[in-house]
Amino acid sequence: MTAIAPDRSELWWETAHLHGQLGNLKTAIATLEGFLAEDDSVGDRGQLEELLRHLRSRVN
Repeated sequence: MTAIAPDRSELWWETAHLHGQLGNLKTAIATLEGFLAEDDSVGDRGQLEELLRHLRSRVN
């Protein structure tokens, strides 16, 4: 879905969340970091950054 609608932040959040649940923490983190780096005008940026912080805390 992210290939079809790459500007939809909720799809990136869901993709990262699923990777995190599956234990693919580095992939989940890279997914969010890549999306946030590409688009500075993300409306749900706070929600994405919150998930990113949570995933990073699970890696440590």
